[in-house]
Amino acid sequence: MAFQQLYYTSCEHGLGGYGGYQFNAVTPGTPPVVLREVEERTVYEPPRWLLADLGPDEPEAFPVAFSYGISEATGMAIIAHVVFTGTDYSGRPGNYFVHALATSAPERDFGPLLPAELWGAALWQSHPIDSTELPELPGPPPRGVIDRPGVQAFLDARKAEAVLPELLTAVGRAMAGERPVLVVSHDVTENAWWIAAISYLLGEHLAYQMMFTTYSHRPGYARYHLTGILPDMLPPDADTSFQMFDFAAGRTPGHNVHPLAALLGSTGVMASPGLWQQAAAFASGAEKDLDDWLAPVAVAAGLLGKPLSSGDADAVAGWLPGAAGRMSAQLTDVGLGVALAQPDGTLTDERLMGLLGLILMLGRVQGRNVPAGLAHTLRQWVLLCLVMTVVIGFTLSSYVNNYAHLGGFAAGALIGLVIPPVRAIGGHDLRLWQKTALIAVITIGAVAMLMAVINFGQFLANPGPLIPSG
Repeated sequence: MAFQQLYYTSCEHGLGGYGGYQFNAVTPGTPPVVLREVEERTVYEPPRWLLADLGPDEPEAFPVAFSYGISEATGMAIIAHVVFTGTDYSGRPGNYFVHALATSAPERDFGPLLPAELWGAALWQSHPIDSTELPELPGPPPRGVIDRPGVQAFLDARKAEAVLPELLTAVGRAMAGERPVLVVSHDVTENAWWIAAISYLLGEHLAYQMMFTTYSHRPGYARYHLTGILPDMLPPDADTSFQMFDFAAGRTPGHNVHPLAALLGSTGVMASPGLWQQAAAFASGAEKDLDDWLAPVAVAAGLLGKPLSSGDADAVAGWLPGAAGRMSAQLTDVGLGVALAQPDGTLTDERLMGLLGLILMLGRVQGRNVPAGLAHTLRQWVLLCLVMTVVIGFTLSSYVNNYAHLGGFAAGALIGLVIPPVRAIGGHDLRLWQKTALIAVITIGAVAMLMAVINFGQFLANPGPLIPSG
């Protein structure tokens, strides 16, 4: 567990063999492509107005550019700390010092820390050395000044309950390839706390993917998902090229909030570790973004007693039939319990009928390790619900979309029949006939959806009475 270290500044002695900007020292074995990326990513210019007011003799008053990124060439994680140092060895003003760390295994080398938690850490250096070689830095590194209670206090002082889910949504969109996020604060320290808040809510599964910097003099050239700047440094195209959160002026984009961002925001930075730990039990390991994580996190939230929105419950119901094939019957049962325990009206009728169809097959194909009595009771209950739904739907109300109900029920039942548990929990891989049946399920589901649309269109064109007349 170790980081490779790099020092870059304008110095008299270094790897270049001449005076000027160069790598002063690096850990032997650091890939040359990483050196080039560090040099490109860490170019620093102080705010001109600050330089004019203070001059180069007060370097501690200038913003710190603290960044985390992923090497485009090697995939290595690069975390850098850049400070303004005033004049260089020759007396020339405008010098800065870069201390960077690189690792190919960030989740291992950071240990229990997230990248944002190295803000203000004592490990960061700001002066060149005589040697051109640096030792590896053992991991995990020492924590900086950021921790969860401190972030919570920061958020409470700014009454950030409303803006935090919106900021988290914007960062999630940026990580998915949309416009990057621009955060404007009066001080880069505030930018660091905002970054830490988002990191905590994203959890370790997503936080290592978020690239950020607390300060950039040219945000349009920065290659980060979230870039921090100071007021009076807004680029002309800020509103069109970025998702801009100008906290100094109290302005946000006002975009819709992703349901997972709302769920995480309401959970808070203090309780989010427990939520993510619970969600990992339901995850497949292939989740990459907010959409992928919504259902596992929603199940975990429901299991922890948190009420789910209709969108959260619907996501769980839509995800569960497919996830049941890789999860144990106990985890499937937990997911079903969370979905069905929500208040009336939370789940759409189609999703509910799909879950009932899945439950019907529990204990017959899926349930090798489900108690026989429980499986029998569940099937009896589901069949009773199905009979009541059919009777009411076909005899008492023309407003019920029977095609959608039956299509959802059939899809859930067939998925439960066709997809057995994976080999790791006592099942087996899909046989040819099962793959064929799975394709048939998808076809039936598509036809059922088409019939539901046609039925709904006919209803709109010629609505019938609620209760048939005698």
